[in-house]
Amino acid sequence: MIVYTRSFSLSTVCLALVLLWLPAKGRAADNWAQFRGPGASGVSPNAGLPDVWSAEDHIAWKTPIPGRGWSSPTVWGNRIFVTSAIREGGQPEEAKKGLYFGGNREAPEDVHRYLVYCLELDTGEIAWEQGLPAKQPEEAKIRDPGYAANTPAADAERVYAFLGKSGVFAFDHSGKSLWQADVGSETNGWGPGASLMLLEDTVLVNACVESDSLIALDRATGQERWRTTGMKESWNTPVLITADSGRRELVVATYGEALAFDPHTGASLWSCKTDIAWYIVPTAVA
Repeated sequence: MIVYTRSFSLSTVCLALVLLWLPAKGRAADNWAQFRGPGASGVSPNAGLPDVWSAEDHIAWKTPIPGRGWSSPTVWGNRIFVTSAIREGGQPEEAKKGLYFGGNREAPEDVHRYLVYCLELDTGEIAWEQGLPAKQPEEAKIRDPGYAANTPAADAERVYAFLGKSGVFAFDHSGKSLWQADVGSETNGWGPGASLMLLEDTVLVNACVESDSLIALDRATGQERWRTTGMKESWNTPVLITADSGRRELVVATYGEALAFDPHTGASLWSCKTDIAWYIVPTAVA
């Protein structure tokens, strides 16, 4: 189990490992390879996990990581992957006092860069890091919610990171850059939030903020397989379900309704009104 917390005073991310469970190295079923783990269910297949810990109890190691990050760590084999963002541009003092939501003030652009980190599971040692410039202009008012909010994903060959309007990036397990895919250029005051989902040989991206789209990318090349548009105010990660008929359906919640798509083509299967006329953040559970 991994605990990922943020320290405001040090402006660093602290990644801590609670040592009561380590995944069996190399077995996909035992890896925590995407947001909410195997099958995106939030349920671990392992028994004997801790339900109580503190800053001292059950902690194997702690590793400070520069910048701010709101994404969850993912694990593949003996490696942990996590993202962070470091400010490089100036920002007035008033921007540090709170958010701009609900006001009429214009927030200045915030120049920052993203970092993708790989850590050793057993020791917490940083194996490699990759710095990525953020595509500008960006919104400074999402500095407090955080830019690095999308949880990365991993498989036996690659690590994938979704960094908002800067795009989706793939690396091999040694940190070598493999490809980058553009999924849109728009921004939102709340910032990006949906995490990547791995399905067969594709990477699924809820790019509601960036292009009002749900997009499937080829894992090996980053080429777009399919795209469906009309995604509104949706910050959640898609979930795969199996209907009573045996049909697999990709479900994601948007403004006012839940939508289901064919995971192989993006074709619409059904929709259901929810009467939630606001930002849809929670990921569905099946």
